[in-house]
Amino acid sequence: MSKFLVIGLDGATWDVLRPWADEGALPALARVMEEGIWGPLESSMPPITAAAWASFMTGKWPSGHGVFDFFRGRAGRWRLVNGTDVDGATLWRTLSDGGRSVGVLNVPLTYPPEKVNGFIVAGLLSPDRGETTHPAGFLAPYRKALGPYRLTPSALYRPGQEDAFVADLQAVMEQQIRYALRLAQERPTDFFMVHFLATDIAQHALWRYMDASHPWHEPRLAERYRDVVKGLFMRADEALGRLREILGEERVALVMSDHGFGPVRWTVNINMWFLEQGLMKLKGGARSRGRGWLARGRVRDGLARRVARIWGRETLLGFEDVDWSRTVAYSMGHLGQVYVNVRGREPEGTVSRQDYERVREEVIEALHALRDPETGEKLVLEVLRAEDAGDGPYRWQGPDVFVTFKEASAYPMFASDGRVVSERRHGNSGDHRREGMFAMAGPGVRRVGRMEGARIVDLAPTIAAMMGVRFPVQGDGDVLQVGLSSGGWSSGEEKGGASENQAGAERMAVLSREEEEAVARRLRGLGYLG
Repeated sequence: MSKFLVIGLDGATWDVLRPWADEGALPALARVMEEGIWGPLESSMPPITAAAWASFMTGKWPSGHGVFDFFRGRAGRWRLVNGTDVDGATLWRTLSDGGRSVGVLNVPLTYPPEKVNGFIVAGLLSPDRGETTHPAGFLAPYRKALGPYRLTPSALYRPGQEDAFVADLQAVMEQQIRYALRLAQERPTDFFMVHFLATDIAQHALWRYMDASHPWHEPRLAERYRDVVKGLFMRADEALGRLREILGEERVALVMSDHGFGPVRWTVNINMWFLEQGLMKLKGGARSRGRGWLARGRVRDGLARRVARIWGRETLLGFEDVDWSRTVAYSMGHLGQVYVNVRGREPEGTVSRQDYERVREEVIEALHALRDPETGEKLVLEVLRAEDAGDGPYRWQGPDVFVTFKEASAYPMFASDGRVVSERRHGNSGDHRREGMFAMAGPGVRRVGRMEGARIVDLAPTIAAMMGVRFPVQGDGDVLQVGLSSGGWSSGEEKGGASENQAGAERMAVLSREEEEAVARRLRGLGYLG
């Protein structure tokens, strides 16, 4: 039976890690690559943190586990998701029920923490206090020596406040590393996993400083901030090396990301485009018409925000201004998730099942017509229909169309101004890509080198198999046979894991209004909600 160490580097991509590993800046990762297998890792669609980590922990695509974003809702009505929304037995539940001990630090969508054979410190989408743990109060004995635990940074990125933002990111990562090293020494488990969110947050904000080809690159500021992202990955690499020393060389080491990353310049206001194309309509009242007139007048972003705040709103236009009785399509989500306003599924649906395919093709045609405002080239790289992203019981509840843009992301709801395509100069300069990364080495892993075709849903079944536990036949993942030696896993009789419907049965997640607002503010500050 193998034991595992898993390092989750949120948003990591070989586009930046491979050159750094080759130059010697990431020696621990380079060693894993040299001793085992490594390659691209296909993420979920959409490649959003919540959806992707749910796919990792269940071996299912979003159509199978039911989480497509940080929120769940229709037609502008939404709530934040939590671990009880994930349909399927998690990896840690399966291992725990199979007699293995587990330790899980910071992984998103683990709130409320499951009662496992070991410990869980819930990650993103939990109240940011470091107190949501199993067992309850698990971290309390360490606070005096290590300080209060932190899940996410407090400082959000703002132009001109980069120093405070960077210092806070570094402080969060250092705190998490201290706890991980101490727990590995004092509470080692058969499966030990630590997740770092700082690598994702930093790339969103600071990509333009490390990428000289980015149109927003400023050489003067780049001198100061170009190595911040690299430095965070180097600290994670040092933690990988130390954890391997502490936990022992006989343990399999897996380094992975939930999705990749790349540059963005444009932000697409898909709902404004649908208004222009006649796929969405506004209410006829004076207020909605007035806000629509201002938005279509291309009010400058700063003025638009001031006007919206006078009205007590985040943006000039919102879903409350939409006339759903005359609307056939809308978008919710920052990576191009598009919904057809289907009758019987949406709160005020208008499109019949018979007309669904025809309307969806009209929507796709309209999306392909989006153009780069400077070059006139198509902005859309790919349009993926829902059934091509996974065919599970929740497919009908997710987006009908997934849009991938060329160096662009989407406004999660409505933009603050009325431009269809805008250059968010003070916003994110990097965003998610579907191709993530993985590297794995240790007992039972062949020295193959680069390997193609791995998917995030394959990792949980592979880990369970190598640990001698039967993973539930519940989803889309397969064991990565090509990278494993025949004697490296499933030796002897496998122990049974959790049943598919067992996960979440004992978990109740109720956030207070203040806690939910705090989590929403954090996601909004990262660009995931607005």
